[in-house]
Amino acid sequence: MQTTSHDQTSPFISEFNNLGQFAMRAVNGLSHIYLCYEEPEGSSPHFLTAPLDQVVPPSIKEALNQLTKDADMSSSLDRRFYAKLLLLPDGDFFNGVICFERNDGIWSDAECALLDDISSVFAHALWAEQERREASMQNLVWNQMMDSTHAYIYVTDLQTDEILF
Repeated sequence: MQTTSHDQTSPFISEFNNLGQFAMRAVNGLSHIYLCYEEPEGSSPHFLTAPLDQVVPPSIKEALNQLTKDADMSSSLDRRFYAKLLLLPDGDFFNGVICFERNDGIWSDAECALLDDISSVFAHALWAEQERREASMQNLVWNQMMDSTHAYIYVTDLQTDEILF
């Protein structure tokens, strides 16, 4: 798996790898999965691939970049590819796209329906990773604020005024 944004120990890398393996077993003919997304802060796009140690071809990188900006571009891809914007069930658009490549032939309607479901699982995993990072940042800020406070803070029971800690 190639990555440009997460270190190799990231929980998301492991989850992406597991989801990729599941998708490869669930869908006949699936040979590669390409994921392209941008952080909410608007940094440059990040790419992940499955199976492991694959490189995103430059033509695919360019197509995925265009798809994150214009969903209508998906018709410009070869029929061996099935690309889908990352959407959450509540309709929120996640700034990314996933692309499934098959060895040969074209995707059937039944396979496309299955790939739609699989893409929503990838969207949730990516959303959960960003939520985890946000919570981690909030925890870091809170801990730094509390560590730099030079005062005693008491937590009391509002009904009895008993000091809890």
